[in-house]
Amino acid sequence: MITLHSDKIIISKDECFDPKAIFECGQVFRYTCSNDVYTVYAGDYCATVIEQGDCYEILTSNVDYFYTYFDLATDYNMIIESIKDKPLMKESLIFGKGLRILRQEHFENIISFIISANNNVPRIKGIIERIAKSLGAFHGSYYGFPTVKIMANQSEEFYKSLGAGYRASYLLSTAKAIDYGFDINSLEKLDTQNAKRELLKLKGIGSKVADCILLFSYSRKDVFPVDTWIKKVYGRLCNNEECVEKMREYLIDLYGEYAGYAQQYLFYSHRSSNGATISIN
Repeated sequence: MITLHSDKIIISKDECFDPKAIFECGQVFRYTCSNDVYTVYAGDYCATVIEQGDCYEILTSNVDYFYTYFDLATDYNMIIESIKDKPLMKESLIFGKGLRILRQEHFENIISFIISANNNVPRIKGIIERIAKSLGAFHGSYYGFPTVKIMANQSEEFYKSLGAGYRASYLLSTAKAIDYGFDINSLEKLDTQNAKRELLKLKGIGSKVADCILLFSYSRKDVFPVDTWIKKVYGRLCNNEECVEKMREYLIDLYGEYAGYAQQYLFYSHRSSNGATISIN
């Protein structure tokens, strides 16, 4: 059961909801954790997730925003039932049953995943936090994520000073492109193939990053980001090597309409069980 109140959302533990799996599966970076209490920052809002006996409480001043953000209207029990008999899913679902795919704001997610490419989680989180503190609005105890225009009006050297390295040019170019008219909201109206083709026009976005953005921000479940850990999954399934595109096509066909969900369960369980909790490749 999920109930909404003026300042919190209460989620019973018979629902598919596990903050550790949600926040630590590689889909989001603006969060903190202290004594198993997670606080997430999204856009100009924040929410704290606390375990309370037989339920979780999401404490926030914007209940409607985080109801959508945590994808609480989606029946994950139905999704699990649909994919549980697929190859390798049983062990992955046991490990990460409470994982939910977040519905993140487009611009923040695009910037975050440009930063994430060939990077590690602590460094990604640090760069994003420095961008927020330098350019975002201050909300008393935290900083919001900056607007497109504010990011577009900086220099490449500014982003380098925040630790972005060679990605500085990607951040500036993409922010400027979106500020000058690249309509990231219009991608919602395109099919997945054409939406991906448009994302690939932005500097710093390759095929895997585009798939991540489509999955975590546009809720496209017919994508399958392929990284080091998914290549290992493919190796277990097929015991051979293929190009990434062929792997992606095979895995989407194998896992069907909920391929994106399957990818996250597989990625989270394989990466975590191998002790690699900080690498994003």
